[in-house]
Amino acid sequence: ELTGVRHDTLLGLGKTIPLLAPAPNDMEQWVNTSLAQNLQLSAAQDALQIAQQEIRRRRAGHLPTLDLVGSHGYQSIGGGTMGGRDDTLNTVMLQLNVPLFSGGLVSSQTREAVQLQEQSRDQLEQIRRATERLSRDAFRGVTTSISTVNALKQAVTSNQTALETAEAGNAVGTRTMVDVLDAQSNLFRAKRDYARARYDYLLNTLRLKQAAGMLSPSDLVSINAYLADTPAAPAGK
Repeated sequence: ELTGVRHDTLLGLGKTIPLLAPAPNDMEQWVNTSLAQNLQLSAAQDALQIAQQEIRRRRAGHLPTLDLVGSHGYQSIGGGTMGGRDDTLNTVMLQLNVPLFSGGLVSSQTREAVQLQEQSRDQLEQIRRATERLSRDAFRGVTTSISTVNALKQAVTSNQTALETAEAGNAVGTRTMVDVLDAQSNLFRAKRDYARARYDYLLNTLRLKQAAGMLSPSDLVSINAYLADTPAAPAGK
């Protein structure tokens, strides 16, 4: 969707990727950083300030205004018995406008601005809570993914050993083909879960930095370096 190009093959992750804990390894520090630097939260705070200024602007509709008005005019008249003449007129004046009655327009617009301010305040609180939740979830996701990846790596090794044992037993007649197929299924499932956990780890690191307002192109470049040179198999093959 982003590139507008169909990609039949994609590079997969290499065999090893660094599993680094968040730095600093303190959830509350990440939460505080997110509340101070999250871009969506900053935008919501600016929106609230604009809504507050809009109330003052609407209320000012009842106030008189004083304008400085200037004009310059030039007219050239030719012909006639008296000959032609040129007229130049310059005027500078102060213009005072005092609104007397506008059918309740200013009051209605002010009430609308007040309600929009309340809406902006509620949206700010909603985004603030969501930012805190996302930063906590992403932090836990990173730390949990590290343990999950290590555990599933051992599960792949164990299931590989179990498959080799089942194949050897089938060769000598002590195990059935059903045992071999079950062992293969368990191995493929372990490999799938292991691969998913590794991707989840990388995505959670990006989500944590995004929540903290620290995500940069260099983070994507680092993850791109983890991709293997050999493309993954096309979908459906």
